[in-house]
Amino acid sequence: MVAALLLVLAIVEVCVALAKPKTTKMEPPGRTRGASYLFVSTRPAEKVKNEVSVIIGYPFKSSSDATAEIGTTKFAMYTQNDGAWIKNVAEEARAWSMPCARAPT
Repeated sequence: MVAALLLVLAIVEVCVALAKPKTTKMEPPGRTRGASYLFVSTRPAEKVKNEVSVIIGYPFKSSSDATAEIGTTKFAMYTQNDGAWIKNVAEEARAWSMPCARAPT
């Protein structure tokens, strides 16, 4: 579940919305992790608009995929290090505009 606090920054034509989970559930219990965040970024100079990404706080397995679930809708994601991005750029606007989000699995 995404925290109620949403921070929006506008810096040199870069816009980032950042949300932090209210709580996290570790599987297996007791595993250490860094902070988790959900980002929505717009970078006009790079022709990026409403890019959805997630930092999960620990590295994904190399060459793995992830799935983000928002309500009953699922979005395929690719991973790199501790981040994941929606594979289909055309789905990003729909993903960030949905009312609730769950971290990738």
